[in-house]
Amino acid sequence: MIEFLEESGLTTKLAIELIGSKDPYKKIHKLADNYYMTHATQTFDSVNKLFRRYGIEDIVTKAVAAIKRKDAVQSIEDLLKRRHQIAHNGDYTKTGKILEIDEKNIKKCVKTLELFVESLDEIIEKQVA
Repeated sequence: MIEFLEESGLTTKLAIELIGSKDPYKKIHKLADNYYMTHATQTFDSVNKLFRRYGIEDIVTKAVAAIKRKDAVQSIEDLLKRRHQIAHNGDYTKTGKILEIDEKNIKKCVKTLELFVESLDEIIEKQVA
C-alpha cells in the first residue's frame, strides 16, 4: 500500500499536510483516482499487483485455473495485444495496411475474457464476504 501511495503522488510533504486536513481520505482517494486514470492495468502482472494491495495473492492464476481453458492466458494476451494495436496504431500495419479481423478468433478471445472476468469477480466476492 505504501508503494502504491508513493506511486500515486503521496509525498512526505503532502502526508504532513494531510495531518491537519479536514478530509484527508478524500484527498487520498483523489490521488488514487488520478493514478488509475493515467496508468494501465492491462497486463496480468498489473492485475496481480493491484489485487495484492487488497490481500488477494496471485488472482490471475486462480482465475485462469477456474475457467479451465488451456489457452486462456494466450487468448487474453492476444486480445490485449489487438486492443493495443487498435488504440495506438489505428489497427494499421507499419506500411499503412489495415489489419484483418479473424472474427471467429476474436469471438473466442472475448468469451475467454468474459469467463476470466467472471472468475475474478467470484474470487473478489469470496474475499470480501
